[in-house]
Amino acid sequence: MQTNWMKSVAIVGIAAQVGCGLVKLSVNGGGAPVNRSESGLHRGGGGGGDAPIERSDSGLHRGGGQPTKREAMAICGVDRQTPGTGLIAAVACDLHEDTYGRVATTAIRHMDAGGEKSVLAPAAFVAACGGLFTMKKTRRDPAYVDYVTYRMCRLEQAKVDDKALAAALDAAKQDDKVKQLVLDRYHAGVARLDEVTDLVAEHETTWPTDKAMFDETVKQVNQKYMPIFDRWTSTFQAIEDWYQKIPEGGPSVIEGCAAKYQKLLAKYVATVAPKAKGNALLEALKDPVGFHLSEALAVCYMEVEDPIHARAFASWYLKGGKRVEGWHEALWDAIAANTAGAHYDGKKLSNWVGSGHRLDAVAPDQAWHALDSYTANTSEEEDTVAAVKKQGDHVEITWKTKTSKEREAYDCVTDYGHVSSVDEYGKFHYDEHCKYEMVTEHSTRRPLLVLAADATRVKPGTTVAVIYGSDTKGEHTVLWVKQGDDVVWAAGITLR
Repeated sequence: MQTNWMKSVAIVGIAAQVGCGLVKLSVNGGGAPVNRSESGLHRGGGGGGDAPIERSDSGLHRGGGQPTKREAMAICGVDRQTPGTGLIAAVACDLHEDTYGRVATTAIRHMDAGGEKSVLAPAAFVAACGGLFTMKKTRRDPAYVDYVTYRMCRLEQAKVDDKALAAALDAAKQDDKVKQLVLDRYHAGVARLDEVTDLVAEHETTWPTDKAMFDETVKQVNQKYMPIFDRWTSTFQAIEDWYQKIPEGGPSVIEGCAAKYQKLLAKYVATVAPKAKGNALLEALKDPVGFHLSEALAVCYMEVEDPIHARAFASWYLKGGKRVEGWHEALWDAIAANTAGAHYDGKKLSNWVGSGHRLDAVAPDQAWHALDSYTANTSEEEDTVAAVKKQGDHVEITWKTKTSKEREAYDCVTDYGHVSSVDEYGKFHYDEHCKYEMVTEHSTRRPLLVLAADATRVKPGTTVAVIYGSDTKGEHTVLWVKQGDDVVWAAGITLR
């Protein structure tokens, strides 16, 4: 079966296996010194990027002699998803192939999505902290340090013990020089954190709300998000397995997927939004847990060729959300949400904390790139319902007439003695003097047909949003239904 679905992996490299599945890396010479000006742990990233590896500055090779450029790229391009070796290669090659941000991203992906439990992952993150961004003091900004990243670095450093790190490198059967290079870069990251400690203390004195925000956000993620996320981890893994089967699995793989994932999504929403209150239902569809389930349902609708509902999910329900794999990503996202506008809980934060601190590439690419096409050429309408009439498996919605008052001109006289403007074609425009009156206007949207199954809560007096696109043959689907200020229906889920 030719599928529309394709999964993107944002890690480039060559997967190599030797013996028990680990690639043995060896090094000729130490690592390059940490470049303090290369910032990789703040939005926007730093220099370096994917610059080619020259023979003279390549650190890794297999055995004696200088490696060719292709050999060096192959070694440094070890699949970053490989347990252990991927992390070691990321750290050992960070000043060649990776910016600091990419190394930190690799570490987070291993801890969150990969379930890496060894100290190699937090150690890799701390190594990336060598690129911690700071700026000189100014009159306006008495102390600048990338505060959120600094706190994250310290959290990861607390998980690493030098002996445990050395033991993990030994277990990975690495060359002594590779091990030393990784240890050196880890210690360079720690040294960078120690170097800015006084600057951080000054920052916290100037902006105590930054510290309170970070501490409270960690507590929020630990107490509210992770307990729920952990209960759904096995379901997320089952969804990932399903994604892998779609390309070659045939019709049987997608059979019944809509009912299955609709049930799972409704079950989750019932735990976080049991009653209709404001936009709680809509938020649950794209929160860190709900997004996984909504995404699976979106993929399902696309695969079973249901463009009406695929469009509703792709262009609306999932808009503004993204997949989150674990604690670190959840914390970055919660911080971004809590610092929007540089305020938290009604209190002002420093200008830098509210600037979107998160690693750009932490979240995996959407598993449904083909759904992007459903976000184009989409029309949305929202209005108050006047009447509903059943027509087979559809219902016709009639909208309430809106009344408005407009200021209307009459008895206008052109004053040719006063030029008001000259346009780009050289034409003169003259002043105009008019009389005005208030006119009452009435407008009514045309009636719409929607699927009856999506209109169970559509009643006179409710506010309804509908959506349609060119691929739906003019058919509309209901996005959500509001009773007063509360969303009572969306995505096939009803709340009371």
